[in-house]
Amino acid sequence: FKPAIVGNIGKVYANYGLLDEAVRFYHQSLELNPDFLTSRFDLANALALQGKTSEALAQIDRVIAANDQQSRFSNLRTLLLLWLDRPQEAAVAASEAMRRTLVNKERYFSITGVALGRAGHFGQGLWFLRHALKTFPNDRRILYSLIENRLLAGEPAAARDYAARLVAGHSLAAVRADLAVLPTDYAGVPVQA
Repeated sequence: FKPAIVGNIGKVYANYGLLDEAVRFYHQSLELNPDFLTSRFDLANALALQGKTSEALAQIDRVIAANDQQSRFSNLRTLLLLWLDRPQEAAVAASEAMRRTLVNKERYFSITGVALGRAGHFGQGLWFLRHALKTFPNDRRILYSLIENRLLAGEPAAARDYAARLVAGHSLAAVRADLAVLPTDYAGVPVQA
């Protein structure tokens, strides 16, 4: 078999949420060709979704070492570093993701804002988060991140303002559902505050 075919079987399993099987096929693909970056990137994603953050980071670092041109690689690295509570490194990775993309930089504004805020650069993080919210005004995760940023910056009144905006614009059921899954949602930016 070709590594791409085996890797695509892994993608089918991943699309159905069968991550153990997906990981198995990604590993098989990489046994056929250790340099097949698509399977290594997909493996990193699947491991992240399984909560195996350190393993996922090791895989994405191998992808970046082989081909660091795609912004999505640095974006996944940013997310993983945030989950590992390494905000300084996450801020650098977020900057790399934005530097490497030619269009739609706004899609990286939210994660960049979170990384900068966690690294102690609250004002810079706030700037990115506000711009992310302008681009994606209905994204509740950005509001959670703004609340977190303001709490980390020692501005609880500003955090309350963003919380009021969240509650005014979204159903309490949706907010409760979000809050129930945020601590284990490895596909999203972790909210700590």
